[in-house]
Amino acid sequence: MEITVGKQWTLKKKLGSGSFGEVYIGKHCETGHITAIKLERDIKDKKTNLKKEYEAYKKLNDNNKDSKYNIPKYHYYNREGDYNVLVIDYFEYNLSELKYKDKDNYNLKNVLIIADQLINTLEYIHDNNIIHRDLSRKNIMYNLKDNNIYIIDFGISKVYFNKKNNTHINMTDKKTHIGTYKYNSINSMNLKETSRRDDLESLGYILIKCLKDGLPWDKIKDPNKIREMKIQSIETGELFENCPEEFKTYINYCRKLDFIQRPDYNYLRTLFKNLFLKNQYGSFDLEFNL
Repeated sequence: MEITVGKQWTLKKKLGSGSFGEVYIGKHCETGHITAIKLERDIKDKKTNLKKEYEAYKKLNDNNKDSKYNIPKYHYYNREGDYNVLVIDYFEYNLSELKYKDKDNYNLKNVLIIADQLINTLEYIHDNNIIHRDLSRKNIMYNLKDNNIYIIDFGISKVYFNKKNNTHINMTDKKTHIGTYKYNSINSMNLKETSRRDDLESLGYILIKCLKDGLPWDKIKDPNKIREMKIQSIETGELFENCPEEFKTYINYCRKLDFIQRPDYNYLRTLFKNLFLKNQYGSFDLEFNL
Protein backbone atom coordinates (compact mmCIF):
# COMPACT_ATOMS: atom_id res chain seq x y z
CA MET A 1 0.00 0.00 0.00
CA GLU A 2 1.42 3.35 -1.03
CA ILE A 3 1.65 6.15 1.51
CA THR A 4 0.66 9.65 0.38
CA VAL A 5 1.44 12.90 2.18
CA GLY A 6 -0.20 16.26 1.61
CA LYS A 7 -2.71 14.42 -0.62
CA GLN A 8 -0.24 14.99 -3.48
CA TRP A 9 3.06 13.18 -2.93
CA THR A 10 3.56 9.43 -2.75
CA LEU A 11 6.48 7.93 -0.84
CA LYS A 12 8.67 5.78 -3.05
CA LYS A 13 12.25 4.61 -2.36
CA LYS A 14 13.71 5.13 1.10
CA LEU A 15 16.97 7.10 0.92
CA GLY A 16 18.13 7.01 4.51
CA SER A 17 17.32 7.36 8.19
CA GLY A 18 18.86 8.58 11.41
CA SER A 19 18.14 10.39 14.66
CA PHE A 20 16.36 13.09 12.58
CA GLY A 21 13.86 10.63 11.06
CA GLU A 22 13.61 9.20 7.54
CA VAL A 23 14.06 10.47 3.99
CA TYR A 24 12.29 9.12 0.91
CA ILE A 25 12.11 9.84 -2.76
CA GLY A 26 8.63 11.17 -3.42
CA LYS A 27 6.53 11.51 -6.55
CA HIS A 28 3.73 13.98 -7.24
CA CYS A 29 0.55 12.04 -7.91
CA GLU A 30 -0.50 14.16 -10.91
CA THR A 31 2.65 15.66 -12.46
CA GLY A 32 5.12 12.90 -11.62
CA HIS A 33 7.54 15.51 -10.26
CA ILE A 34 10.24 13.84 -8.13
CA THR A 35 10.95 15.29 -4.68
CA ALA A 36 12.62 14.40 -1.40
CA ILE A 37 10.26 13.74 1.54
CA LYS A 38 11.52 14.01 5.11
CA LEU A 39 9.59 12.48 7.98
CA GLU A 40 10.26 13.21 11.64
CA ARG A 41 8.27 12.04 14.63
CA ASP A 42 6.53 15.02 16.19
CA ILE A 43 7.41 15.94 19.76
CA LYS A 44 4.59 17.83 21.47
CA ASP A 45 5.40 21.43 22.47
CA LYS A 46 8.94 21.22 21.10
CA LYS A 47 10.38 22.78 17.98
CA THR A 48 11.90 19.84 16.13
CA ASN A 49 14.80 19.95 13.69
CA LEU A 50 12.43 19.45 10.77
CA LYS A 51 10.34 22.45 11.79
CA LYS A 52 13.52 24.54 12.08
CA GLU A 53 14.54 23.33 8.63
CA TYR A 54 11.15 24.24 7.19
CA GLU A 55 11.35 27.73 8.71
CA ALA A 56 14.79 28.24 7.16
CA TYR A 57 13.62 27.04 3.72
CA LYS A 58 10.49 29.17 3.91
CA LYS A 59 12.44 32.33 4.66
CA LEU A 60 15.07 31.60 2.03
CA ASN A 61 12.42 30.70 -0.57
CA ASP A 62 10.24 33.71 0.16
CA ASN A 63 13.15 36.08 -0.41
CA ASN A 64 14.34 34.25 -3.53
CA LYS A 65 11.40 34.93 -5.84
CA ASP A 66 13.51 35.07 -9.00
CA SER A 67 15.45 31.88 -8.07
CA LYS A 68 18.70 33.81 -8.33
CA TYR A 69 20.27 31.84 -5.49
CA ASN A 70 20.81 28.08 -5.32
CA ILE A 71 18.36 27.20 -2.56
CA PRO A 72 16.14 24.09 -2.82
CA LYS A 73 12.43 24.83 -2.98
CA TYR A 74 10.14 23.47 -0.31
CA HIS A 75 6.76 22.29 -1.58
CA TYR A 76 4.90 21.24 1.57
CA TYR A 77 5.21 21.16 5.34
CA ASN A 78 2.68 19.93 7.90
CA ARG A 79 2.04 17.50 10.70
CA GLU A 80 0.40 14.27 9.59
CA GLY A 81 -0.48 11.81 12.31
CA ASP A 82 2.56 11.38 14.58
CA TYR A 83 4.97 12.89 12.04
CA ASN A 84 6.09 16.23 10.71
CA VAL A 85 6.45 16.08 6.93
CA LEU A 86 8.66 18.25 4.70
CA VAL A 87 8.68 17.98 0.90
CA ILE A 88 11.58 19.65 -0.91
CA ASP A 89 13.44 19.50 -4.23
CA TYR A 90 15.30 16.27 -4.90
CA PHE A 91 18.85 16.21 -6.28
CA GLU A 92 20.53 13.03 -7.39
CA TYR A 93 24.18 13.54 -6.38
CA ASN A 94 25.97 15.06 -3.42
CA LEU A 95 29.61 16.12 -3.68
CA SER A 96 30.85 12.81 -2.25
CA GLU A 97 28.92 10.82 -4.85
CA LEU A 98 30.23 12.92 -7.73
CA LYS A 99 33.77 11.87 -6.81
CA TYR A 100 32.82 8.20 -7.02
CA LYS A 101 31.27 8.71 -10.44
CA ASP A 102 34.63 9.81 -11.87
CA LYS A 103 37.88 10.70 -10.13
CA ASP A 104 38.41 13.56 -12.60
CA ASN A 105 35.21 15.35 -11.58
CA TYR A 106 37.17 17.42 -9.07
CA ASN A 107 39.67 19.05 -11.35
CA LEU A 108 40.68 22.59 -10.42
CA LYS A 109 38.24 24.16 -12.87
CA ASN A 110 35.19 22.47 -11.34
CA VAL A 111 36.33 23.15 -7.77
CA LEU A 112 36.71 26.86 -8.55
CA ILE A 113 33.21 27.01 -10.02
CA ILE A 114 31.82 25.14 -7.01
CA ALA A 115 33.59 27.65 -4.74
CA ASP A 116 32.07 30.59 -6.58
CA GLN A 117 28.53 29.20 -6.43
CA LEU A 118 28.74 28.22 -2.78
CA ILE A 119 30.23 31.51 -1.59
CA ASN A 120 27.40 33.26 -3.42
CA THR A 121 24.79 30.99 -1.82
CA LEU A 122 26.29 31.34 1.66
CA GLU A 123 26.25 35.12 1.29
CA TYR A 124 22.52 34.92 0.53
CA ILE A 125 21.86 32.59 3.46
CA HIS A 126 23.86 34.80 5.82
CA ASP A 127 22.19 37.98 4.56
CA ASN A 128 18.92 36.36 5.61
CA ASN A 129 20.37 36.14 9.14
CA ILE A 130 20.85 32.35 9.02
CA ILE A 131 24.00 30.29 9.56
CA HIS A 132 24.00 26.68 8.36
CA ARG A 133 26.34 25.14 10.98
CA ASP A 134 26.66 21.71 9.33
CA LEU A 135 28.26 22.07 5.91
CA SER A 136 29.68 18.83 4.54
CA ARG A 137 30.05 17.20 1.14
CA LYS A 138 26.86 15.22 1.83
CA ASN A 139 24.89 18.43 2.40
CA ILE A 140 25.94 19.98 -0.90
CA MET A 141 24.11 18.72 -3.97
CA TYR A 142 24.45 18.86 -7.75
CA ASN A 143 21.30 19.63 -9.74
CA LEU A 144 21.39 17.95 -13.15
CA LYS A 145 18.60 20.16 -14.47
CA ASP A 146 20.37 23.50 -14.19
CA ASN A 147 24.00 22.35 -13.73
CA ASN A 148 24.30 24.15 -10.38
CA ILE A 149 25.33 23.36 -6.81
CA TYR A 150 22.84 23.59 -3.92
CA ILE A 151 23.08 23.61 -0.12
CA ILE A 152 20.59 21.41 1.76
CA ASP A 153 19.86 20.18 5.33
CA PHE A 154 19.10 23.20 7.49
CA GLY A 155 17.99 21.13 10.49
CA ILE A 156 20.58 22.59 12.86
CA SER A 157 20.80 26.00 11.21
CA LYS A 158 20.39 29.03 13.45
CA VAL A 159 19.27 32.64 13.26
CA TYR A 160 22.38 34.58 14.26
CA PHE A 161 20.96 38.10 14.04
CA ASN A 162 17.74 39.47 15.52
CA LYS A 163 16.51 42.25 13.23
CA LYS A 164 13.89 43.46 15.72
CA ASN A 165 16.47 44.10 18.44
CA ASN A 166 19.35 44.72 16.01
CA THR A 167 21.49 42.26 17.96
CA HIS A 168 23.98 39.55 16.97
CA ILE A 169 24.15 36.32 18.98
CA ASN A 170 26.88 36.25 21.62
CA MET A 171 30.06 34.24 21.61
CA THR A 172 29.34 31.54 24.19
CA ASP A 173 30.59 28.08 25.08
CA LYS A 174 28.57 25.12 23.82
CA LYS A 175 27.91 22.07 25.96
CA THR A 176 27.91 19.61 23.09
CA HIS A 177 29.36 19.37 19.62
CA ILE A 178 27.22 19.96 16.53
CA GLY A 179 27.95 19.38 12.87
CA THR A 180 30.47 17.19 11.07
CA TYR A 181 33.91 16.86 12.69
CA LYS A 182 35.76 16.56 9.40
CA TYR A 183 34.58 19.93 8.11
CA ASN A 184 33.86 21.84 11.34
CA SER A 185 35.67 25.10 11.96
CA ILE A 186 38.30 25.05 14.68
CA ASN A 187 36.13 27.39 16.77
CA SER A 188 33.26 24.93 16.57
CA MET A 189 35.52 22.08 17.63
CA ASN A 190 36.59 24.22 20.59
CA LEU A 191 32.86 24.19 21.53
CA LYS A 192 32.47 27.88 20.78
CA GLU A 193 29.33 29.41 19.31
CA THR A 194 29.67 29.71 15.54
CA SER A 195 28.91 32.55 13.15
CA ARG A 196 29.25 33.39 9.45
CA ARG A 197 33.01 32.95 9.48
CA ASP A 198 32.65 29.33 10.57
CA ASP A 199 30.37 28.36 7.65
CA LEU A 200 32.98 29.79 5.30
CA GLU A 201 35.85 28.00 7.05
CA SER A 202 33.95 24.72 6.73
CA LEU A 203 33.51 25.40 3.02
CA GLY A 204 37.27 25.84 2.72
CA TYR A 205 37.91 22.34 4.07
CA ILE A 206 35.27 20.94 1.71
CA LEU A 207 36.90 22.58 -1.32
CA ILE A 208 40.35 21.28 -0.36
CA LYS A 209 38.91 17.81 0.22
CA CYS A 210 37.42 17.88 -3.28
CA LEU A 211 40.62 19.14 -4.89
CA LYS A 212 43.06 16.82 -3.12
CA ASP A 213 40.70 13.92 -2.42
CA GLY A 214 41.95 13.95 1.13
CA LEU A 215 42.50 15.91 4.32
CA PRO A 216 45.33 15.27 6.82
CA TRP A 217 42.78 14.16 9.44
CA ASP A 218 40.66 11.90 7.23
CA LYS A 219 41.58 8.68 9.08
CA ILE A 220 41.24 10.17 12.56
CA LYS A 221 37.99 9.63 14.47
CA ASP A 222 38.71 11.31 17.79
CA PRO A 223 37.37 14.91 17.60
CA ASN A 224 40.14 16.31 19.83
CA LYS A 225 42.82 14.80 17.61
CA ILE A 226 41.04 16.10 14.50
CA ARG A 227 41.05 19.60 16.00
CA GLU A 228 44.76 19.34 16.85
CA MET A 229 45.55 18.09 13.34
CA LYS A 230 43.58 20.95 11.76
CA ILE A 231 45.52 23.53 13.73
CA GLN A 232 48.85 21.84 13.08
CA SER A 233 48.27 21.29 9.35
CA ILE A 234 47.31 24.95 8.85
CA GLU A 235 50.36 26.16 10.76
CA THR A 236 52.78 23.82 8.94
CA GLY A 237 51.12 24.26 5.55
CA GLU A 238 50.45 20.53 5.18
CA LEU A 239 46.78 21.22 4.53
CA PHE A 240 47.64 23.30 1.48
CA GLU A 241 50.18 20.98 -0.16
CA ASN A 242 49.41 20.57 -3.89
CA CYS A 243 46.85 23.39 -3.71
CA PRO A 244 47.12 26.81 -5.32
CA GLU A 245 48.08 29.56 -2.86
CA GLU A 246 44.55 30.95 -3.02
CA PHE A 247 43.20 28.13 -0.86
CA LYS A 248 45.64 28.98 1.92
CA THR A 249 44.69 32.65 1.61
CA TYR A 250 41.01 31.70 1.84
CA ILE A 251 41.38 29.62 5.02
CA ASN A 252 43.62 32.16 6.73
CA TYR A 253 41.18 34.96 5.89
CA CYS A 254 38.25 33.06 7.39
CA ARG A 255 40.23 32.16 10.49
CA LYS A 256 41.09 35.82 11.17
CA LEU A 257 37.53 37.13 10.95
CA ASP A 258 35.97 38.44 14.16
CA PHE A 259 32.92 36.65 15.53
CA ILE A 260 30.36 39.28 14.46
CA GLN A 261 32.26 40.57 11.40
CA ARG A 262 30.56 40.39 8.01
CA PRO A 263 32.89 38.49 5.66
CA ASP A 264 33.93 40.11 2.39
CA TYR A 265 32.25 37.58 0.12
CA ASN A 266 33.19 39.49 -3.02
CA TYR A 267 36.88 39.34 -2.03
CA LEU A 268 36.64 35.55 -1.61
CA ARG A 269 34.81 35.09 -4.93
CA THR A 270 37.34 37.28 -6.71
CA LEU A 271 40.17 35.26 -5.19
CA PHE A 272 38.98 32.13 -6.96
CA LYS A 273 37.70 33.87 -10.11
CA ASN A 274 41.12 35.39 -10.73
CA LEU A 275 42.66 31.93 -10.40
CA PHE A 276 40.10 30.65 -12.89
CA LEU A 277 41.01 33.40 -15.38
CA LYS A 278 44.72 32.87 -14.77
CA ASN A 279 44.35 29.26 -15.89
CA GLN A 280 42.33 30.32 -18.96
CA TYR A 281 39.58 27.75 -18.43
CA GLY A 282 37.13 29.56 -20.69
CA SER A 283 33.49 28.61 -20.05
CA PHE A 284 32.34 29.09 -16.44
CA ASP A 285 30.26 25.90 -16.55
CA LEU A 286 30.55 22.75 -14.48
CA GLU A 287 31.64 19.68 -16.43
CA PHE A 288 31.01 16.41 -14.59
CA ASN A 289 31.32 12.87 -15.88
CA LEU A 290 28.21 11.02 -14.68
